[in-house]
Amino acid sequence: MKQECPEKTLHEIYCRETGLQIAYSMQRHYGWEMFRARFTADDLALVCRELRKRVKDGKRNIASLAFRFLVLDLDSFEELLAECRAVQRKPFTDSGKAAVLRATGRPDESPTPPAQSAGVTLERSKLAAQLREFKKTL
Repeated sequence: MKQECPEKTLHEIYCRETGLQIAYSMQRHYGWEMFRARFTADDLALVCRELRKRVKDGKRNIASLAFRFLVLDLDSFEELLAECRAVQRKPFTDSGKAAVLRATGRPDESPTPPAQSAGVTLERSKLAAQLREFKKTL
C-alpha cells in the first residue's frame, strides 16, 4: 500500500485552492515541511479560499496567492490565518433584514453580548450551585 507524502498533499491542496498549477520540487518540499510544522491543511484551505475571494472582489491581486508569499513566509501566513478566522467569526447580517430594521428605526445589527471572562463564568456557576442548595433547604 502506497503512503501519500503529507507535503505533497499540502501542495495539491494549494494548487487546487489557488488555481495555480506549479511543480512540486525539492525546494517546495522543504517549504511544505516547515509549513506543516506550524499549520494544517484546513488552515491552508481557509486562507487560500479567503484570498481567492479577495482577489475576485478586487481587494487583493493574484500575486498574493504566490507560493513564496503564501507558504514560505510563515509569519505572514499566520497573520492572514488570524484575519480569516476573525472574518469567519463575524456574524452575518442579511442585507434585506438590515434594510427593514433601518426603515423601522432599529439598529442594523443585533447587539452582541459583551464577552465574559472565565472568572465571571465560574463565579456565576458557583452562585447557581449555591442557589440550588438553598432551594433544597426550603
